[in-house]
Amino acid sequence: MHGKRRIEMPPAARPADPIRGRRGRPLWLIAVTAALAFLPTGCDAPPGSVQPGQQISPDQVAQMPLEKNVTGVAAFYAPYSPWIWNKDRSRIIGIAVNALYLMGPDSLGAFGDGVIRPRMYLLEAGDDARQKSPKLVKEWPFGTQQAMPWRAKKRTAMGWGYGFRLLWGEELDVSGKEIRMIVSFERTDGKVFHSGQKDFRVPPR
Repeated sequence: MHGKRRIEMPPAARPADPIRGRRGRPLWLIAVTAALAFLPTGCDAPPGSVQPGQQISPDQVAQMPLEKNVTGVAAFYAPYSPWIWNKDRSRIIGIAVNALYLMGPDSLGAFGDGVIRPRMYLLEAGDDARQKSPKLVKEWPFGTQQAMPWRAKKRTAMGWGYGFRLLWGEELDVSGKEIRMIVSFERTDGKVFHSGQKDFRVPPR
């Protein structure tokens, strides 16, 4: 009695391994690779897809579009100590704007196409002791390129903003005096918008 002859299946007819696939690659690896091919990379993600709290790279921030139709300005300062001291901490030489938002048509902060102008006024007593007259003593103009390094790298619930360190240096001494800060934004079409005024008493020397 002759033994049974073993029939070999040709390679093309062999069933695929449900774990490793026809060519021996794991199917889960094939599936993941295909899925990743359709995921957007960080550089390709549109600005609106960045969620509040998400941080992006300086290069991505620099490539974000400019908003031409800014409709308002909101400036925020540290509630207790917005001051910038000199090296030996003997006097105040500047003030920090923690967050500045140029509000777009959608009521969210955007990077504006125009000039940001923080201004500092010295409040001096006039003839009426109860009324103080503001005198402009310092202005910091930031065009689009000058404002670039001050762009925030993280979006907040209010949108995209800026953070500025405004120095008036050693030559201007306002120690112990009252100042007023107002930030203006001048659009390329000439329209100007202002933040609310904020008064401070500068710490004495």
